[in-house]
Amino acid sequence: MDFLAYVGAIVFFIAVIYLILHFAKKRKGKDTKLSLKFIIPVIVLSLILVGVGTQYGLAEELSAQKDQNKELIDKNQTLSEETNALKQQLDDLTATKNELDKTLQKTKDQLAEKNDKAANYDKDTGELKDKVSNLEGKNKKLSSSINELEGTIKKLKDDKSSLQAKVDDLNSTVTASTSSSSDHTTSSNSSNTYFENCTAARNAGAAPVRKGDPGYGPHLDRDGDGIGCE
Repeated sequence: MDFLAYVGAIVFFIAVIYLILHFAKKRKGKDTKLSLKFIIPVIVLSLILVGVGTQYGLAEELSAQKDQNKELIDKNQTLSEETNALKQQLDDLTATKNELDKTLQKTKDQLAEKNDKAANYDKDTGELKDKVSNLEGKNKKLSSSINELEGTIKKLKDDKSSLQAKVDDLNSTVTASTSSSSDHTTSSNSSNTYFENCTAARNAGAAPVRKGDPGYGPHLDRDGDGIGCE
């Protein structure tokens, strides 16, 4: 222990002072006698106390060092375990990062592919729009042509109706002019005149055949308006 070492040091210091005083007196010529029975045991005792105190001090210090060393070993073990755990986490994070990098690259590739498809789709859509525009233009032209043709057909029908009316008027005039001179002949022959169809009536120059005219018959007047072979 430190206390014993301190006591041993004090005792040793007292022995040294005793020797110094003895040699000082002897140098001055005084007749002094060194008491070996006193000084040797004192020196031995002081050395023993210093040695024992120092030994105990070293033992305690060694024990403290051992405890500190054990504590450091435990801390080192803990740090090693934490380091291994962190390394494992780092490995896991690295593996996760690699997987995310692969997924990201795959997603980028898919996005690029979709962008290409979108570009092609836009191109095809533009071409289809152009075709639709061309077809709409052609359709408008066709509609205009159809309208013109319908107008022409209507005009032709109107012209035909007008011409038919003129023909009917001429036929009426001819019939009226000849009716006076051929009343007897008509009355005598009307019962004998027969047209099988409108073609025969037209070939005979009798179309249109009105009700009361020679050769008129219901088979020639299908709409029943009194005029056959219109």
